[in-house]
Amino acid sequence: MRVVWSESAENKAVHYKGEHFSFEETRCFIAQLMIDVEEQLLNPFISKRYTEQLGEYKGISRIVIQKVRIYYEVVNDKIIILAIKFPGEK
Repeated sequence: MRVVWSESAENKAVHYKGEHFSFEETRCFIAQLMIDVEEQLLNPFISKRYTEQLGEYKGISRIVIQKVRIYYEVVNDKIIILAIKFPGEK
């Protein structure tokens, strides 16, 4: 199994700007978030996984890490991250 970030999800993560933090702090946060997401998704024993019931991502799996929602799907031997929503986003 391997984790693949969609272009839109990766771009959103890379270009995220934290309102209350410096550029360097934000980059460190995003780098650690991406590592944490991949570790969680590749760990078969973690139970923080849900299926979205309503809205734009209905039926899509999601996990929440550090208040960030990660939407993904499993296709063959790949976990594809479709979208990322930061706190405060709808």
